[in-house]
Amino acid sequence: MGAKPASQSYVMHKAIGKNVSYLNPVSSYYLADGPNTLTDGVRGTMAVGKYWHGFSGKDLIGIIDLGSEISISSMSLGCLQNSNDWIFMPQWVKFEVSEDGMNFKEVKTIQNPISLNEKQVIHTFAAQFTPVKAKFVRVTAKVLGSLPKGHGGEGKPGWLFADEFVIQ
Repeated sequence: MGAKPASQSYVMHKAIGKNVSYLNPVSSYYLADGPNTLTDGVRGTMAVGKYWHGFSGKDLIGIIDLGSEISISSMSLGCLQNSNDWIFMPQWVKFEVSEDGMNFKEVKTIQNPISLNEKQVIHTFAAQFTPVKAKFVRVTAKVLGSLPKGHGGEGKPGWLFADEFVIQ
């Protein structure tokens, strides 16, 4: 957590290959490697390339249909902070589960532990909890509303970059 991966890494999990639907669209500038990059098993690196979905001034709200009800005991979301490119960690990340895709129950919210002064870092917001059954999962990452005082873009909307939504 908070470490800078030197090279590309991969992770197997229960949402690999599952479709992601977004309430707020991914920026057309940072579509990563397509709409399901969040569940492709490939973690992003410090390069702001094809492994990151970018959201400008809008929260990431992603819903995954797991296909059938399964047991889940942890969820995590990788995020990038690169202050020179106006990319900051979300204020918090909330993980939720649902049986029907309409009524979601929060399992955990993780506050951002990374300082706004950190120039460049990857952090995984990870939640572990008592196993629950779910067919749908939702992740919400709250974008930093405006860039901090003293930043070159002070007061303007920040970017939020996310790479892999891991479900175990």
